Amino acid sequence: MFSFIVVVFFLFLVPGPAVIITISQTIKSGRTNGIMTDFSPSNSRIDGDMN
Repeated sequence: MFSFIVVVFFLFLVPGPAVIITISQTIKSGRTNGIMTDFSPSNSRIDGDMN
């Protein structure tokens, strides 16, 4: 049971793919692009080319 609790706790701390994409876009292109990625993750481009 202890190992299960440790694994669940570790998985709780690891960010999901949406969080990783939002953080990477914020670092790469600024706060505005990070916020827009957060509001519409399915419509934003991951490579950062917003042309």
